Amino acid sequence: MRTRLLDHGDYDGDGRTDTVVRTYRGERRDLVALYPAGSTDRPALTFSTSLFLP
Repeated sequence: MRTRLLDHGDYDGDGRTDTVVRTYRGERRDLVALYPAGSTDRPALTFSTSLFLP
C-alpha cells in the first residue's frame, strides 16, 4: 500500500487549506480522500477511481 499527496487547496470554501491524498491498494484498487483543514483523523469525502474505469 502506498499513499501519495495529490493537492492542497480550499475545496470546501471555508478559506482554509484542505489536503487530498490517494492511497494505492493494488493495480485497480485505490482510495482518494479529502481531509478538511486541521483534520487528519477522518476524511470528509472518499471515493475510488475504479468507479470510473471499465
